[in-house]
Amino acid sequence: MDAELVEGDAFSSKRVELSHASEFTHFLDGAQRSHVALYFGLHAARLVHTSAALLRRTEKRVDAPTDGCWLEGLQLFAPQGCPTAGWPCRYADVDNDSNPQQVADEIRRLIEQDREGKEVELGSNFQDDGWLLVDGGIGTGPNTAGSS
Repeated sequence: MDAELVEGDAFSSKRVELSHASEFTHFLDGAQRSHVALYFGLHAARLVHTSAALLRRTEKRVDAPTDGCWLEGLQLFAPQGCPTAGWPCRYADVDNDSNPQQVADEIRRLIEQDREGKEVELGSNFQDDGWLLVDGGIGTGPNTAGSS
């Protein structure tokens, strides 16, 4: 789904007056932390924490998280066949014969997909009448999920 145009029909720059006030009322961002947990042959499996939060902003300060505005998860991201000892795991869809860089790239893609999914889920449920500032790429926001 494309964003609704709110002004004009083409991209252009406009001079605006300097303002010390901000109109945005909410802030959406995600984070990911990843550490090598083990090696399966030549391939690294990573223990990963991903999270996202949609926080209210009051008088130039971001408020503490409240129920329903925070998603997080801790899981292992590993090559196919890697023993996980009961850990929740997402497996990279690559052959074990793949070179380590291909496996690492696929695991990195899965980690980013997991974090972005949390951001999109929170942003898609934004029901407030205020303005939402999304920290991240333009192509991965709540209104562009599934588009290319």
